[in-house]
Amino acid sequence: MPLLMRKAAKLSLMLCSICWLRILSSPDAMYFAAPPPWHAALPGHAATWASLTAWQTEKSWLCFLGTHKKQRPTPANTAGRALMDYSGVAKGLFDNMRGPASFLAGSMVPLGFFAAPKVSKEDSPVIKRIKRLHYVIATVSIACELLTVTWSTIAVNKLAETAAAPATSVMQLLSRDYELEWIGCNVNFMIGLLGFAACLVTFACTSFGPAKHFVSLFVAASFCLMMSIINDGVAKGDGGEFSFAGNFAGLLIRYLQLLLTKILKAPGMCSV
Repeated sequence: MPLLMRKAAKLSLMLCSICWLRILSSPDAMYFAAPPPWHAALPGHAATWASLTAWQTEKSWLCFLGTHKKQRPTPANTAGRALMDYSGVAKGLFDNMRGPASFLAGSMVPLGFFAAPKVSKEDSPVIKRIKRLHYVIATVSIACELLTVTWSTIAVNKLAETAAAPATSVMQLLSRDYELEWIGCNVNFMIGLLGFAACLVTFACTSFGPAKHFVSLFVAASFCLMMSIINDGVAKGDGGEFSFAGNFAGLLIRYLQLLLTKILKAPGMCSV
């Protein structure tokens, strides 16, 4: 049995390495998209935004050692398409995020707290750190999923309450009027999802005995594969010429940029 477990652990490690190499070699996920042109910099902050964009391009290795390739065109370059009302489609996209986020937030409560292993005096220092890390990851994951539910709920309400201007595609509508809400939903949902997988690893390390190596490596391999799937999905964008970013790291940076802009424009701290 121990020999079988060691072989299974080696197989999971190999799968994890293959998935990681898949992330590193993804040809469509090796750049950061530039901010869309309709997002003008704040007055007096042009130099800051220019330096931030330059830093984003220079530090493209943050995207799993990717290299900056090119800037994505924006939906504004889709001349010739018919203008339509895509608010219904946009509401469906936000609803697609809200449902799974609510399910994950509910699932994280028992996994992260009720069934989580308690720290005891008999635990080694390493096990104690893993158990405490488990609580931290669970808390962050639940908070991110709740943010996803909040962003999506408010966006759906606004789409129903206000008349959206016609657009050439749903991507143009989202990037023009709801970029912060849409990117916020995606970023927070993905962080919560990856945090859920990380909680499985910490739970296995403290509760599964000899099987922890196989389970942890298998979940780690799944984690890497999820990152590859996320990067590919972000890079493809609308399937044409536009995407919000080149990968998840670029999407996260774009989210922080938009959030910073919102904070600086807001009249007070609670107006974000």
